[in-house]
Amino acid sequence: MINAKNENGKFSIAITLVNKNKSITADFYLDTGFDGYLKIDKHLFDELELQSTKKKKISLASGAVDNADVSKVKFKVDEAEGEAEIIAVGWGGRNLLGTNFLRIADIILVIDNSHGMYLTNNRNLAYEVGKTIFMWHNKIKS
Repeated sequence: MINAKNENGKFSIAITLVNKNKSITADFYLDTGFDGYLKIDKHLFDELELQSTKKKKISLASGAVDNADVSKVKFKVDEAEGEAEIIAVGWGGRNLLGTNFLRIADIILVIDNSHGMYLTNNRNLAYEVGKTIFMWHNKIKS
């Protein structure tokens, strides 16, 4: 299991971002409506000394549109390491991880309405939890 924090139903995991000689570990909140990879604010972008490779217009949850700086960053989360696209928007706000990040980091999201949400990179565990939920659900229906 991936060590995730649950704050009133909002799940976050610690991700270490690495750029050259800089390394910062921060909490990233799972946003299933965000199909990108990682989102940080411009303060953290500057602190990591990332260079913007392009600008991208993005729609925010508030409905506003903003220009984001886009770059690549190396990451470490649990046992997974890799490189991901990162966007920087605004000053302040939560760091977000999107559904594409889950895919490249090989993280499986399991939602169990009776017990909560799990993040894991163990496919056997995800399968067993899913099978148990399915059997429990079918038992209630009959």
